[in-house]
Amino acid sequence: MTCIFPIVVWVALLFCYFLCLPLCCAAGGTSYTSSGRAGRGLVLIPGLGRVDRLQHVVDNLALLQSFISEQGGWDCIVYIYAARHATEPSISNVDEDSAFWAESHSANRDYVSKMCNVVENPGGLVAQNLWLAQPHLLRHVYSHILVCNDFVAFGVVKSML
Repeated sequence: MTCIFPIVVWVALLFCYFLCLPLCCAAGGTSYTSSGRAGRGLVLIPGLGRVDRLQHVVDNLALLQSFISEQGGWDCIVYIYAARHATEPSISNVDEDSAFWAESHSANRDYVSKMCNVVENPGGLVAQNLWLAQPHLLRHVYSHILVCNDFVAFGVVKSML
């Protein structure tokens, strides 16, 4: 029992670290570091490959367009885990992958490609893709990192008053 508790705490801390990275979005698009210099941001989508989540990503990118545009100064990286061909490794089944790459969804995929740098990693896991974007490797380039999972839809917040 005493050996398991530190492991559980460590896993919980890692979970919070990767899923609760600072969601710093300045209203004007330009952010500033503690030294007063303008900082760059990174929007990171660590896993996309399901067609039912593609529209969430498109909608979220549309809301973040002022940050990701050339004037906003933020970069965007999307990791796609859906395999284009049945011979590539995949974490989902072949039917889900072929639905993601279907011609009927090409407009959404093209929009994502226009807004972000797309990295195809067939069969890659979200944790593996997050590992590639470790904050200590990026801290000299980016002052803010927004991790946006494909199952999260920002939407519009309505007041309850």
